Amino acid sequence: MTDHDSTAAEAEFVARLSALQADLGGTARIDVSDIPCASWPRCRELAEAHGWEFKTVAPERGGHHWILARPGTESVDRRDALFVTGPPLEQLRQYPRAREVAEQVRRELGVDPLSQVALNEARAAHNAHRKTTNRAVALAVLSGMTLLIVLVTAGRLFADGGTTALVLAVVCGLLLVGTVVGTIGIVRRERARKAAVRPFTEGYERVVAAVLQRGS
Repeated sequence: MTDHDSTAAEAEFVARLSALQADLGGTARIDVSDIPCASWPRCRELAEAHGWEFKTVAPERGGHHWILARPGTESVDRRDALFVTGPPLEQLRQYPRAREVAEQVRRELGVDPLSQVALNEARAAHNAHRKTTNRAVALAVLSGMTLLIVLVTAGRLFADGGTTALVLAVVCGLLLVGTVVGTIGIVRRERARKAAVRPFTEGYERVVAAVLQRGS
């Protein structure tokens, strides 16, 4: 690639960066095949110079994408189906009806669903609760699978009685407790997550519904 071609490719990449818009989860993406620069480090430098932070490369829709986010912004993995999805706030703010409903929501729920601060707080709360939920999931799954394996492979030892059966019963009991505790933890943490993000989520969905009804 000549210097002229390299300069043109960088200009094209910068133009693509300028047109990027973060989704509701706080991330934007560029298809790897659309990155014209020969050097990825140089592309990352350009992205950072234009207000984007490289997060990772992720497979999506049969291809691979650069995942970018604004520096210091709390972001939610796009593959996390539990977080609210929809049009970005920048787009919704363009509609007078959206601003009207957002003000109603602010008075009723105490949260402005068009506020970037409120969105960041909702993302942070979602991520925090998801981390604790994932630990409960790990406990429940690991305990449950281990219990199943023990019962399948060594369950016949119960019939032998004696010390072996007693130890096996204790082990199975502990694994059962771990499974139950983990399952209860999943339910509780998921309820806590929904409660933490409900004001923003409910308000945001009301704003989107108002815009769609007005546009129909």
